[in-house]
Amino acid sequence: MAAKIGQNVVQSWADASAEESPLKTEESIIEENGKTYKVKQTYQTVTRQVPRIVAERRKWKKFGKSANDGPGPNPATTFVAEEVKLVWVNNQAEQELVDDKKQDNLANTVATHCRLCKSDDHWSRDCPLKSYYQSQEDKTDARAPTSGAGAYVPPGARGGDRVGAERRNDENTCRVTNLPEDMPNLEEQLRDMFGQAGRIERFYLARDKATNRLRGFAFVTYESKTHTQRAIEMFNNARFGHLILKVEWTKPANN
Repeated sequence: MAAKIGQNVVQSWADASAEESPLKTEESIIEENGKTYKVKQTYQTVTRQVPRIVAERRKWKKFGKSANDGPGPNPATTFVAEEVKLVWVNNQAEQELVDDKKQDNLANTVATHCRLCKSDDHWSRDCPLKSYYQSQEDKTDARAPTSGAGAYVPPGARGGDRVGAERRNDENTCRVTNLPEDMPNLEEQLRDMFGQAGRIERFYLARDKATNRLRGFAFVTYESKTHTQRAIEMFNNARFGHLILKVEWTKPANN
């Protein structure tokens, strides 16, 4: 069976296809060596639609051993490979990356809270005042009287000084947010600025542990609650560069 191939031009690869016509039969009679033969040929016409760029490429001028060949490939000089079809499969690495992102989003939905300074900006392990609380605990443990083995200690006397120290520290600490993240000498400026409200006992400017980049907030601890209240009144909603500061208690003050 023979096949006759024609070509139509389409504009897109998605439209490329092949159209087949019904089988056709032709009969002919030939004479050879004094004998008569009846030849029956069955063929089918196949019309292929190819993209425009393919049709234009077939009009290019041939060169080398195929310079005088007609349209289409010459089997003597050209090898036509089999058509390769792409099959999309799931990428295991991409799927794992999507799962990791889902886990990260789930972790970010958990509310953070620090049991030390009672802030919701970080966990207790990342508390900027962690070393201060630890030093207070060490001092309390050193001053605590040792009791005999099996001696009863009333609940009110168990670490009472430590609880009081933590409470005093919370009441004297304010949190400063909405700070610029790219201002040079920011710590000096803040120390001078908040030093106007009273004597600063401790100052912490938050930075990223990996990049050392400012994180936009700070903690200021004064010697007395009065100085902390004064700092809040002086600098809350105050203009600082192109930003408006927010200064508040790290823990609501009990009046």
